Amino acid sequence: MPKLALLVGSWVACAALNYTGTPYTDERVRGPQEVPGQVWLAYYDFGGPEVAYHVTDLELGNQGSCRLNDCHCGPNFTNCTGEYKNVFRYDEGVSTSYTKDLSNSGFCCDRFVEADGSTKQMPLDWLYVGWSNVTNWYRITVDVLESGLYGGSIMCTSDLGGTVSMDVDFESATGEIQVPSTHFWHNWTYMPDAFKVNLTKGRHVLTWHIDSNRDGSTGGNFNTAWVDFQMKTSTHSALFV
Repeated sequence: MPKLALLVGSWVACAALNYTGTPYTDERVRGPQEVPGQVWLAYYDFGGPEVAYHVTDLELGNQGSCRLNDCHCGPNFTNCTGEYKNVFRYDEGVSTSYTKDLSNSGFCCDRFVEADGSTKQMPLDWLYVGWSNVTNWYRITVDVLESGLYGGSIMCTSDLGGTVSMDVDFESATGEIQVPSTHFWHNWTYMPDAFKVNLTKGRHVLTWHIDSNRDGSTGGNFNTAWVDFQMKTSTHSALFV
């Protein structure tokens, strides 16, 4: 094996070993999310900024949660109480909210846009990561239940359109993924098999990157609910073909 490949492989293994983030848990979520299945970005890892996530507007705090939704808080949004969906991760740096009906802080609603351009109401109370600026990233620890080639389908919005990408264990795994414009922050689209990725059985750290806006700007453009990983080819099955 070339020396460069050995060095890169050693760095990746070291980075994974030294990662101090931990899987998100609360009264509803227990341990790492599983693949195959939907991996929800709002359940990004514990660990704080520059470990579990990077956002360019950290000083603003979570711009969703209690700054947008109905909560009871002390000064500067401290000691907040309220419904689970309203107070969700209110004291962290990543902006989160949830899908709503016709009452959405002055916006129309969260709508799903069909392929023919027609719209329908999104399911309610889906948590998502929003206000995502270019260069933001979020890390999620997952347990992969079976080795193989997976297709990744994305549920997201993007007013302008742009690109995203994903790392596996701190190494680029998908390359650039093109996201079309949904023409509004609350118009949702489903991108089936937006990318494919080989995953081995066991625990892995996924890093979801916001790479670019289509018009070259850097401001918040993406809301992302989940990435659905489904098996395309099992490594185990391929051995016996």
